[in-house]
Amino acid sequence: MAEITANYFFEKCEDNEHPILMLHGTGGNEKDLVPIARLINAKATLIGIRGSW
Repeated sequence: MAEITANYFFEKCEDNEHPILMLHGTGGNEKDLVPIARLINAKATLIGIRGSW
């Protein structure tokens, strides 16, 4: 079975009820969508995930 590894970004903020999960396409990293997520909700907890391939 193949090993799965992932890089992640987690930033806990004031609005714990509405986290934003940032998923991007090929070629991005776990922090690329932070500016857009902050436009949506400046107080949201952010979670970004990037796989190993």
